Amino acid sequence: EELARQAKIMEDFGAQIVVADNAGTVVLQNVRTNGSPSAWHIGAGVVASDTGRLVIQGCTLEGISTAGFPTSPESGLVAVNTLLAVSDTALLADGHGAEFGEPGPAGARLENCVAHFARVRVIGGVGTADEFFQGPGGAGIELVDSSLVIAGGPANLVQGGKGWTSGG
Repeated sequence: EELARQAKIMEDFGAQIVVADNAGTVVLQNVRTNGSPSAWHIGAGVVASDTGRLVIQGCTLEGISTAGFPTSPESGLVAVNTLLAVSDTALLADGHGAEFGEPGPAGARLENCVAHFARVRVIGGVGTADEFFQGPGGAGIELVDSSLVIAGGPANLVQGGKGWTSGG
């Protein structure tokens, strides 16, 4: 049953790394997810779900999707019901939306999380466009029922993605 649930998480999020149902602390240190623009759809960099505490240090977590045509947008980090401590890390979104006019993905998407970021670079993804439908860039950080503390002064960058209309 647990393997089926994990497979469902992978199917829903398409993540390169999944951290789920951990009561304790999980540490990702000096990890780089695949950021190759020539790769076939890979998914979000990291998806964390129902984890007691996830510590991310010195990483580059990049969501990746096929670059040649619209596919699912991918965030660098997606977290749900998780306590996060992220430092000295880049969270980068990539990919275009599946529908023209769709906004780009957020660099980090946090739902029902408590997060502490320090010395981070978080960049949203590009909005999709064609001749008629133009989408905004993705937010640097998207918070849903979450709290976030960002520390570390000028070493931080939170930037929305490029869009064809306002946004990001």
